[in-house]
Amino acid sequence: MERRESDSGRRRSHFDVVIVGMGPVGAVCANLMGKYGVKTIVFEKEQEIYNGPRAVAVDAETTRFFGLIDLDDWLDEHVSKTGYQVLTGPEGNGWPIVDLEEVPKEHGYSKISYFYQPTVEATLRKNVKKYPNVQVCLGYEVTDIVEGRNGLVHVKVKFIGGLNEEVYTCKYLLGCDGGKSTVRRRLRLRYDGKADVERWLVLDIHSKSKQLKDQWSKFTFVIAGKRPYLHTPLPGDYHRFELLLDDHEDAEDMTKLEKVESLLNSIDVDTSHVTFQRRIVYKFHSREVEQWNVGHTFLLGDAAHCLPPFRGQGSTGMCSGIRDVVNLCWKITLFLHGTTEPLSLPRIAEPAKPETEDRKSTTTTKQEIHLPQSGVDRLSDSYQVERSPHVALMTRHATSKPMENPTLSMSCISVVVV
Repeated sequence: MERRESDSGRRRSHFDVVIVGMGPVGAVCANLMGKYGVKTIVFEKEQEIYNGPRAVAVDAETTRFFGLIDLDDWLDEHVSKTGYQVLTGPEGNGWPIVDLEEVPKEHGYSKISYFYQPTVEATLRKNVKKYPNVQVCLGYEVTDIVEGRNGLVHVKVKFIGGLNEEVYTCKYLLGCDGGKSTVRRRLRLRYDGKADVERWLVLDIHSKSKQLKDQWSKFTFVIAGKRPYLHTPLPGDYHRFELLLDDHEDAEDMTKLEKVESLLNSIDVDTSHVTFQRRIVYKFHSREVEQWNVGHTFLLGDAAHCLPPFRGQGSTGMCSGIRDVVNLCWKITLFLHGTTEPLSLPRIAEPAKPETEDRKSTTTTKQEIHLPQSGVDRLSDSYQVERSPHVALMTRHATSKPMENPTLSMSCISVVVV
């Protein structure tokens, strides 16, 4: 069920779960809650799917997770499975560190493949419509979050541009609303970390040129030379190029059409039959929220952590966000059904503070404990203790060895899948 604006004025309604944000992470979350039979409502401030790729890579584990909502085969058929090469210079002028004609498989799927985000989001939204227990509200923003003494979360929302406010209550609020999370800001939580010193020019293009498709058929990462860059081939005749900028180069100037055409021509890309979808300069961030929940409100995906897309994480932050969803949703479902007593999990060692060396890994001891039996604090422990050390390790790796310009440090090729 989907609606865009309510004519009913101020209303009150109760759901087991409220999800804020319906990007890929929120959409997977909504589908899982639909599959689990949990009464759920989703609020997304944008009325339309963003018409361009942001995330572009998906790993084998995430593809397998799509099987939980019966979309793994669909996803596997709508990705680019290409070769993979990391070079010290442009082809013909450098030597290959990695050169694979085919990426190995894991869990029955390619270890890494490439997708077009608008297509995946549209399919996730279409799929969630089959669940009568999930309601989707597009064009709504959250204006306030208050947790009552009875453990219920009170969520105020309004249609963007509208005057009427609606109030909902829920047992769990899940913030899947990205790096600029409204939920996180309402909770007044710090988003610890830093921005990368490097700036990357991201160019998303569309071209039906067979020559360009044949020439740029592999994922390519050139890590040295005058200007390091990478290329990602996407389904549907789309391509992404990312080029490292020098400190003195002006972001506004570097995104001008004549400038980006010149840059692509310099790496042997024929732009005569190219349409630019997006030209933008990014500074990538490595951050983690100070705590992953406050009471019955939980943060997932970029709302809780963000990572550079090609350092420290096997594919993209989206994959890490979907891992958050898969980790938390089934536990919430069991709590709602009151059936946690028979379950036990290996005990995960309590993580140390982010700045300590102890968070390099998550260790499993022989002792077993029951899955949290009661109280949101125990659910929080189970979620954060399992997810936070993994994120902290990737964040440390992404920031511990800054890349040097013009030659990138070897830490930048941590995405290699051999």
